[in-house]
Amino acid sequence: MMRVKLAVTTMLATLTACGGTDANHVAADGSVTDGTTAITLIDSVAVVETDSVFVGRPNAITLDAAGRVYISDAAAKRVLRVERDGSGLTPITRVGAGPGEVQRPSSLAMVGDSVLAVYDGGQRRVVLFNRESMAARGSIATGGFATSIRSWRKGLVVGALMVDSLTAFALLANNTAVPQRGGSVPRIYLENPPIAQAFGTVEVARDDSTVVGVFEGSGTAYRWHLRSKQIDSAVLTASTRRGARPEVLLELMRNPSKAPTLMFTWSFPMLVGMLSQDRSAVVTYDPTLSGSNFTGPAHVQVVDWRTRLSCREVLLPVSAEIPGRYAMRGDTLTALVQHADSGGDGTGASTWIVRWVIGGARC
Repeated sequence: MMRVKLAVTTMLATLTACGGTDANHVAADGSVTDGTTAITLIDSVAVVETDSVFVGRPNAITLDAAGRVYISDAAAKRVLRVERDGSGLTPITRVGAGPGEVQRPSSLAMVGDSVLAVYDGGQRRVVLFNRESMAARGSIATGGFATSIRSWRKGLVVGALMVDSLTAFALLANNTAVPQRGGSVPRIYLENPPIAQAFGTVEVARDDSTVVGVFEGSGTAYRWHLRSKQIDSAVLTASTRRGARPEVLLELMRNPSKAPTLMFTWSFPMLVGMLSQDRSAVVTYDPTLSGSNFTGPAHVQVVDWRTRLSCREVLLPVSAEIPGRYAMRGDTLTALVQHADSGGDGTGASTWIVRWVIGGARC
């Protein structure tokens, strides 16, 4: 029996925003604009799920060139693949510690559109698969806990905050290479290692010459130049989202009893993507603990590295009931969004793939 049978829908809308402009103008077609950076909703399609194959608790997603979405499911401890139109949801990995098996899949990346990389948090390694056959192609030990992996033309960049080595990322070129570490670590983590252990999430992306990163609890995006060792930074403006206040992390360490009121009072980084050599996109999430579940809105904003300014964030028009998972390929942002079961019998639960194009002028 199908868990959900929903028609494929296509919607077109435009939302735009940029730093320094507060007034939005509503056009006749309902689009909201202030004339600068835009995200345009391409489509929204339902994932066809059954009683035996469905999306449980997604950790992360990635995409291939054909638009297929790969989903790491923390509930079933497996990776799923679904076609661009939402059909053909299929498990493609096995649970275990042997060759080609994963224990706790989290972040995903597609390398050169031929290799699927899966970060296994249970074994702290990246497991590689042939995208077409899903045959095992080896694994790479990351040497520490990774919070994100992203592909680039020749390999992977891994977000792994390592206070001992004073680095924020590692570059993996192939399954035999020793990770090349780099990236400066913000002072708050260096001076307070327990904060790095508890709140050390770093989202990263790279191109041929730079790596861009955003840390949890930090209101700044960083760009590290791999050849010159130059570091650029840009403050991530917070107009409608919470933003980040590093002093909150310090207060939590000083007084853990304040955790119920201070925990998750900042914008959590979900994704960093490269739009071009000089423009990056950052997706953040404002979590609120409701019972045992998190809810809250997500935003996207563009960083212009020529001016080192960030555009004003745009609220992503998706359900805030369950945190979405995001991936970028070129200028297309894709979200995997789940809607809660409103009827209580399982028939109201659904999973959707939503896509936008990020465009517009520079900030």
